[in-house]
Amino acid sequence: METHWQTLKKIFSKAIELEGEEREKYLEKACKDKPELLDEVLSLLEAHGSTGLLDQSLDHIKQTALSGFDFQSMRGKKIGPYKIIDTLGQGGMGNVYLAERDDKQFNKKVALKLLPAGLTTENQTRRFFSERQILASLNHENIARLHDGGITGAGQPWFAMEYIQGKPIDEYCNQNKLTVNERLKLFLHVCNAVQYAHQKLIIHRDLKPSNILVTDNGTVKLLDFGIAKVLNSDEMAPEIIPVTRTGLLPLTPAYASPEQVKGEPVTTTSDIYQLGIVLYELLTGLRPYEVTGCTPSEIEEIICELTPTRPSTIITKYSGANSKQNETSTTISVERDFEPKLLRKKLKGDLDTMILKALRKEPDRRYDSAEQFAADINLYLSGRPVAAHPDSKIYHAKKFISRHKAGVISASAIIILLIGYAITITWHSQRTQDALIQAQQETVRAEQALLRAESLQEFLLDLFRSAEPDRPADQLPSTEEILALGAERAMDPDSSPPAERFEMLLAIADVYSYHSGSTQADIDELLETAVEISRNDESLNPEDHARALQQMAQHMIFTNRNLDRAEELIEEAKSKLSDSDPTNRTYTRVLIADSYLAQFRGNPEQALQIIKTHYDELVQNSEPAPDVHAILSDRLASLFRNTGKLEESSHFRLIATEMFKQHHGPESRAYTVSLANSVGLEHDLGRLTVAESNAREAISLYDRIYQEPRDYRASVRLNLARTLFSMGRFDEAFEELEKSSDEWAVFLDQDPDNWLSHYITSGYFHIRMNENDKALQDYTRLRELVEEQGARNNYIDAASQTWLAWAYCRNGDSQSGLSLLQHMEEQDGSRFFGHPRDKASLLEIKAVCYNQNEEIEPAFENITASIEEYDVPGQLFPFVQRRILLSEILVTLGRHGKASDILTEAEQHLHELYPSNHPLIEEIQTARQDIIASVN
Repeated sequence: METHWQTLKKIFSKAIELEGEEREKYLEKACKDKPELLDEVLSLLEAHGSTGLLDQSLDHIKQTALSGFDFQSMRGKKIGPYKIIDTLGQGGMGNVYLAERDDKQFNKKVALKLLPAGLTTENQTRRFFSERQILASLNHENIARLHDGGITGAGQPWFAMEYIQGKPIDEYCNQNKLTVNERLKLFLHVCNAVQYAHQKLIIHRDLKPSNILVTDNGTVKLLDFGIAKVLNSDEMAPEIIPVTRTGLLPLTPAYASPEQVKGEPVTTTSDIYQLGIVLYELLTGLRPYEVTGCTPSEIEEIICELTPTRPSTIITKYSGANSKQNETSTTISVERDFEPKLLRKKLKGDLDTMILKALRKEPDRRYDSAEQFAADINLYLSGRPVAAHPDSKIYHAKKFISRHKAGVISASAIIILLIGYAITITWHSQRTQDALIQAQQETVRAEQALLRAESLQEFLLDLFRSAEPDRPADQLPSTEEILALGAERAMDPDSSPPAERFEMLLAIADVYSYHSGSTQADIDELLETAVEISRNDESLNPEDHARALQQMAQHMIFTNRNLDRAEELIEEAKSKLSDSDPTNRTYTRVLIADSYLAQFRGNPEQALQIIKTHYDELVQNSEPAPDVHAILSDRLASLFRNTGKLEESSHFRLIATEMFKQHHGPESRAYTVSLANSVGLEHDLGRLTVAESNAREAISLYDRIYQEPRDYRASVRLNLARTLFSMGRFDEAFEELEKSSDEWAVFLDQDPDNWLSHYITSGYFHIRMNENDKALQDYTRLRELVEEQGARNNYIDAASQTWLAWAYCRNGDSQSGLSLLQHMEEQDGSRFFGHPRDKASLLEIKAVCYNQNEEIEPAFENITASIEEYDVPGQLFPFVQRRILLSEILVTLGRHGKASDILTEAEQHLHELYPSNHPLIEEIQTARQDIIASVN
């Protein structure tokens, strides 16, 4: 039973965070028929804090704190550089106003939060500063961003944040009649935002639909970190005294976790609980508990003791005989584009299980993270078994059948036919004999495969035994020794049976392709021998032959040698597999090699068509094996990105990365490579914090996998450098670029000072930083190296001329720049700029040169075409600087208003993605001042 002190503490804890009539009504209800309890609470309220209204008498409290504010008097008031337009909301943690920038710098509306003067406790002031600091640390596309902050002359703290014109997520879903699956997909964005906050060691603690807005275009925005908890408050804001009185925290009872209402310490799992309630409400239109009008003790008992009703079951409460219940049930179902019975069926099972897991009373029994919660939702949406469901063969079988009803029916029919065939074979002796022969052949093949596996095992054991057998017992042979011995033995015709040698040749060639100590000639020799054996040895089947051909062709493609010969090998491999099932792994790998061939020949759309057609056929007619599904998704992610389809790429990259993680492990090379490949994509999509996080995780994993320099790690470091540069962190970007360049050069046994890629990226960084003289040095050196070493490919030759022309024109030498561009065009170099990103860059460079040469019309045409060609969110420097150039050209054409509008568009985009101190802000402001100067 609750003690008197516990009751008193709860009432006081709630009352201290309420103001005005809300507090008065709450106290009247909570202390009903208990005047002595009311007196004690009011006494505590009077004693709390050293300054402010609560030191005054009860009469004074009623006349001031309980009387509310005159919010209309704030209209038109100036706060910092902002003017208040209207009231958006009010509460104990501060009042929120709609305001607009009023310093004539640029037009922008914000949500301005202001702490009322003289009506706040020290605790509230601390929380206000804490919220401002928390928002300053968060930079995520699904979290409202902080723009500005300060303190008024009257000592009132304020901050301006992103103004979100949206609806609470439940209203948005209902008004747009989103289906259950559509609601789940929208909810995934909420999970992503919460996971990001948790990674920053911030717990929101007040997740509810009204704090999750959705804009008209479907963008989710998480708001109100007013009662958020910082787990590392010393790091976050050492100058702010953290709020530690857990029992006095405000909360929303209907969404509070058991540990919150009991005043116990909260962790990230408290947010998981609140996510569970939000999802419960999104899917059912109801909450698991009804606490309206309940006392604090009743609320605690309901939330901490009452088992929540299953989402599928609560729907049935509104489909009984009562007409009002039926009406409510119908409304809920219609809003989800379902009939009541079908909605219940949809929610029953996995969705029930997942939501109830999030709502467990014990924090350690909930999902470990928002990411894990989201992963289960993704698994559900893809028709796969969810982690929340108890593992069982029956459950997995049911999920398989639900995904492949047609296939299961077909398989069942085949089994019935086989049984029927077995019954009738007594009457068909000749057919029986044929079947037996076929069965014997299959048995022989199986036995051969087993013998090959056993021989390979013995082969490897022999390699270990033969590697300097007299060495100390605690020293194993090195990888290099084993590979060298294996290659030597596999190449020896007398060492082992051909089939055994064949497998080792392919295996060692595959390992050599990832090994820095091997040469191209080493791999060529191994693969040519394997192809020869596959053609001549009868114990190997057509699929073995195709495997060797595919591996040889792909090696030739990746080393950019004799693509015509690679095409012949691929066509030969296809002919060997002409009778194979499309689900055959080797057939899939042959098509992947074919897509690389098309890509290397400059036909990215053809490459995409090859894989997408195969993928659609597999998914439509069968369930691809996990490894096949993973490699196809990985390839599609790359191809969609290469063709500029970023959202499609993101979809398949997520699938591939998750599948590699599940089937190979979170520290595997397959997962690491896929994670690393996501970095550039996340950057282009404007999710820079995610890109940085993924890059650093991938580098950490590569450090565990590889001790020596690796091209993989060098590549992800390069993408990390580009990400840091886009964030305006120039010093860190150049530091990562140096690491990447050094690792690349050492890996390829080159002098780092002669490594082309370094000058490509360094020149780009310098030119975007307007350090044009340094860019000219970089690109001049690049061009010299290309001419000395010979271009690695036609693109590098054409691009190095184009970039040098860019640097010439940016330094005022338009004649040299245009001459280089003309020379490049005469060589038909522009045809190598096949990717939309490259086309846009070429058009921008032409525009720069034409503008510098005062050829305004072609400058205007090229910069406009550049923006239209490739305009993705994360390519921030091109996005902004191309618009600055366009504005300059428009001013020359006398279109000052349009020029100003273009700059405003660039600035708004910048503020949406990045903090206000980004270096590009100054460039935009300078361009705007130039417009003003040209008018005057």
